Amino acid sequence: MLRHTFDKEKFFFGFLLILLALLLYVPTSYSHSYARPADALSDFYQHMRWAISLQKHGADSIPAFVLAHSGWEVLLIFMNNWFGVSYNFAGFIGALFFSVLAVFILFLWFYPTLHETGQTVWSSAVIILGACIAAPVSLLWPLDKLLYLGYIGITSYHSPTMLFLKPFAILQFVYAYHCFSDTYKLKVWQIIAAALVAVL
Repeated sequence: MLRHTFDKEKFFFGFLLILLALLLYVPTSYSHSYARPADALSDFYQHMRWAISLQKHGADSIPAFVLAHSGWEVLLIFMNNWFGVSYNFAGFIGALFFSVLAVFILFLWFYPTLHETGQTVWSSAVIILGACIAAPVSLLWPLDKLLYLGYIGITSYHSPTMLFLKPFAILQFVYAYHCFSDTYKLKVWQIIAAALVAVL
């Protein structure tokens, strides 16, 4: 599944892919992490305010629906307390980390097949990065002005909780895929890892 022997070509490709992912995600992560309240197209600011409120005033200070999936807020609080960084910078690093982690997971999963089929490094990079940025084509947007509503938003940049979820959702998909595979049987540690990923 996600285990492969080390080789120079794989290492080079992984390194190149992470650099490309950083170039791709730094601008979006930065712009959303430092979004102002007036920037209605980003949820980062509101989640930052909830994190500050949770840290200063406790669980009763934030809405129950936020508390129910407060992993992002807990992450911001942790980075603020332990590393002394601002909430904006914590959001930027967190968004960047989870975006690149999703790319890295796809790299580990796709690489053997891409390598075996003779794909070039650049075509492989396009396939993996393309899978990470794929989104519906909003053909009716000029008419209804609903860029997000009514579409299945498999790629989201404005929501930190979706960025937080994405690598775990991909891992869950990989584990679920292997549950139905006749050629690969999950080991006990992988089943335990799948359970932990589900909790996260």
